[in-house]
Amino acid sequence: MQAELPEPKAFAAASQTIPVQVIAEKIICGPSAERHPEAIGKFVDAGFHHVIRLQIGPDQEYFVDFFCKRIGAEAA
Repeated sequence: MQAELPEPKAFAAASQTIPVQVIAEKIICGPSAERHPEAIGKFVDAGFHHVIRLQIGPDQEYFVDFFCKRIGAEAA
């Protein structure tokens, strides 16, 4: 069940009770180049034509460079 949280402060409070490991099991994130192609491949195998990858940090150029050089231009 999803809850609507009225403001960012409420989201911050709610998210503090979730261990980082639980999030990492559900969302492929971080600088491990080995995890991303496998995760993207699961979506491709399921029939998805578009997979969106997001960088929530400030260094967008590094993010694009990471995918192009370490994972492959076709994944970027």
